[in-house]
Amino acid sequence: MPIVKVKENFQITLPAAVRKKFKIAVGDYVEAEDTKEGIVLKPVKLVRPDQAWFYTEEWQKGEREADEAIAKGEVVGPFGNTKDALEALKKAKSRNSSSPSHLSGTTGICSSGSRSWPTSSWNFCLPIPDTLP
Repeated sequence: MPIVKVKENFQITLPAAVRKKFKIAVGDYVEAEDTKEGIVLKPVKLVRPDQAWFYTEEWQKGEREADEAIAKGEVVGPFGNTKDALEALKKAKSRNSSSPSHLSGTTGICSSGSRSWPTSSWNFCLPIPDTLP
C-alpha cells in the first residue's frame, strides 16, 4: 500500500496506479468518508441538474427494457438516415395486415448518425406499439 504525504493546504497526491484503476482525472471529485479505520476516499461523479432525468429509476427501467429488446433482436436498425428509419416504421405499420412483413414480431427500431451539435453522434430507439393507426 503506497504512502502519500500531506502537503501544504492539506493536499495529497494519489498514486498513479490508484488514479488509473479508478479512472480519476484532474478536476474529478472524491468523497472523504470518516470511518473507524480512518479516512476513505471514494470517487464521485457529479451529474448536471439538466441531465438528472437520465438517472431516474423510471428512465433507467426503460433503458434496461430497450437493452433487453435489442439483445433479443426485437428491433431493426440502426439506420444511417431518417428516410430509412421512416420506411421501417411504414413497414412495421403493415405488419398487422394479411401479408406479414420482415418486421413481424419487432418491438422497436433503432437509428444512429452524426451531426455537429450538440454531440458528434446520436442514437435512438423507437418502440413500435402493438397497433399502429
